[in-house]
Amino acid sequence: MTTEDERSKTEIEIFKEFVKCEGLPIDPHSVEKYSPPEPDIVCQHSEEGCIAFEVAEICNEDIAIEIKNPSGQAFWTSSRLREITKKKLSRSYETEYQVQLLLYVNGREITPDNVIIPKLKSIIRSTKPPKTKFRRICFLGRRAISFNIRLWLVLIRSLAEYDGFDLIQLSR
Repeated sequence: MTTEDERSKTEIEIFKEFVKCEGLPIDPHSVEKYSPPEPDIVCQHSEEGCIAFEVAEICNEDIAIEIKNPSGQAFWTSSRLREITKKKLSRSYETEYQVQLLLYVNGREITPDNVIIPKLKSIIRSTKPPKTKFRRICFLGRRAISFNIRLWLVLIRSLAEYDGFDLIQLSR
């Protein structure tokens, strides 16, 4: 299995976990993986019809390398949250469907969820309107404390510029 195949498989698994956590009425058989310039996933929502998701892991490359090839040595690391989020917000996607952004952590980021959320809000507030007007930005965290959905309305300079999307945090 290639790295791209592994990434695609992981994105589908994470997406299905997200659907389960949020309780979205999505037909699991309708979930299809797409390639750029389209969003990562297109699926059938029972109330909204076809919707698309761009999926991105908040991943620290140093941690990913250490997990893959352990050196046993200490190393410095820093979060790539700003870089990853800005990159996704700056892209445009070729699709006729509403696009949502799903950011997640999967063991390769040391920053705790309760630190990621305020940083993510700040990054979104300070970013020029994205090329793609994401309907929602969702964050699937690592903590299995509660499956309660907490809605975070993103307060930004101009909601009209961002099409009034919501930031949703879900915990596993």
